[in-house]
Amino acid sequence: MKLADKLDRSSKISAHSLRKFFQTQMEAVGVPKNWIGKFQGKKIGDSTGLYSRPEELGLLMQAYIGAYDKLRVFEESNQKIRKQNERIRELEAEGARLRSEKREAEELTSNGISITCLLPLRARI
Repeated sequence: MKLADKLDRSSKISAHSLRKFFQTQMEAVGVPKNWIGKFQGKKIGDSTGLYSRPEELGLLMQAYIGAYDKLRVFEESNQKIRKQNERIRELEAEGARLRSEKREAEELTSNGISITCLLPLRARI
């Protein structure tokens, strides 16, 4: 369950509630507890702290990236971001298509061919 689902928009989010949310979400995706402690800046005691060094291999970053979608608090923000990214991809594809058509038209006109005869009738009106 997302933190935002538990809160109404007028509720305050405390540092404690964010730490709790972070730990719960990281556990849910299978990140080891001692790694979660490292993320939270806790000193890892006993022999685990001495021998576990996931940060040296980049494993902490990989774990964080893998859990990132679970760590977002407000789902509607995620949906807006996904929609915006999809729209950006659509516009980039459209731009590429238009640049290609422009190059083709420039090639035709440079060869002395009128491109108006190649356009549909309603485009010439």
